Amino acid sequence: MKLSKRIFDLVVALILSVVLAPVIAAVALVILVRDGRPVFFGHTRVRAPGETFTLWKFRTMLPLRRKRDHGVSGGHKRRRITRTGRFL
Repeated sequence: MKLSKRIFDLVVALILSVVLAPVIAAVALVILVRDGRPVFFGHTRVRAPGETFTLWKFRTMLPLRRKRDHGVSGGHKRRRITRTGRFL
C-alpha cells in the first residue's frame, strides 16, 4: 500500500470521526434514556480463518430471556425490537 493512500485514509477517518461523534453520542443518549443499558451490543465476527473480532453496534433489541437463541430470523424476534431500534 502506498504511503499517500494510507495517509489519505487516516485523514478521512479522522475527519469523519470528528463529524460523526456528536451523532453517535446523541443516538447513544437516546438509547440510554429510552431503553436503558446496555447501549452497545458486541457481536463476534470472523475476519479470516481462525481470526475473530468484535463488531460493536447500537443495541436495537431487548436481551434474550432464554439462554439460547436458535439463530432463526423470524416474527418471534419482532417483539424484542426496542422503540429506538424500530427507528434505527
